[in-house]
Amino acid sequence: MSQPGINSPPEDTSFEKLVLVASTFSIGAGSGFAASIQQINPTLIFSINLWTFVFALLGASVNWWMHRIIFDKRDEANVSRRKKKGLIFFMVTSAIGIFTALTLSLRGISAEKFKEVMIGVIIALMFVSMAAFFFLKMVQFLKEDEKNNALKE
Repeated sequence: MSQPGINSPPEDTSFEKLVLVASTFSIGAGSGFAASIQQINPTLIFSINLWTFVFALLGASVNWWMHRIIFDKRDEANVSRRKKKGLIFFMVTSAIGIFTALTLSLRGISAEKFKEVMIGVIIALMFVSMAAFFFLKMVQFLKEDEKNNALKE
């Protein structure tokens, strides 16, 4: 069995790079899409303007930054503290951004329609939360499996 760092093969980071690029593009596109919504009721109207590109760039930049904090492998103690603070900041600003965009795009609709939209948003958040929970459990399982395989070697 070889010691870490001595004759060990370099770590393959191609999957991490793929995740970084794909998630950055997705978050940027989603942010730009949300910013381009001008009206929901009675018809859905989009308007691509400067804010669309600003929010797309902002979403992509924040995602890139958060990815770098989460997957930083230098100093584990500092990374853990930064991860926690960064993730809390990311969650709070994301929630504020999402609900601000939703509120601005829903202005002027009736109370009945607003209630229906909010029920839909809550259901969507519930399903996204369940998907995130299953993804978290899968990642934890894979990490545990990787540790078990490393111990066997």
